[in-house]
Amino acid sequence: MPLTQMDIRTILVGDGPVSSVIVLRPRDEEEGEDAPRLQLPIKVGRFEASAIGVVVNGTPHNRPLTHDLLGNVIRALDATIVDVTITDLVGTTYFSRVRLRKADGEVVDVDARPSDALALAIRENVPIYADEKVLEAANPKVAEARAQSEQLALFHDFLEGVSPDDFAAQAE
Repeated sequence: MPLTQMDIRTILVGDGPVSSVIVLRPRDEEEGEDAPRLQLPIKVGRFEASAIGVVVNGTPHNRPLTHDLLGNVIRALDATIVDVTITDLVGTTYFSRVRLRKADGEVVDVDARPSDALALAIRENVPIYADEKVLEAANPKVAEARAQSEQLALFHDFLEGVSPDDFAAQAE
């Protein structure tokens, strides 16, 4: 499964009936008006968005929050968080996993809500990935435009290597 490394680009904390949203974008995506932009807008709860925003904004807090506690427990058990991955999109629901490495080197995947996985990732400074199929499902028009652009680039490369002699040899 091809993965794309992502960064948190926007955190919108909603209130009342307005949903909170975390927007992920590919880390190495080109910035430009003409570049097609992939993004994953993930709806999360207000408290989860706030828990992520606290770290992103560098807001100090005196006592460990829930995700701080979980990170502390993982370290106390002599394990580390390797990375988190947004693994699937079903309808409007995203799925994710947290990959842990135990003291003996064994790697274990743990199912998690994306908001919890993201909150852990930014606290533990580990990479955030999205499966390519999730990016394509969330951005069908952008994925199609990128595929067409790649096909045009391949065709252009092919044409660069063609000479009139190639056609003459086939005519005989």
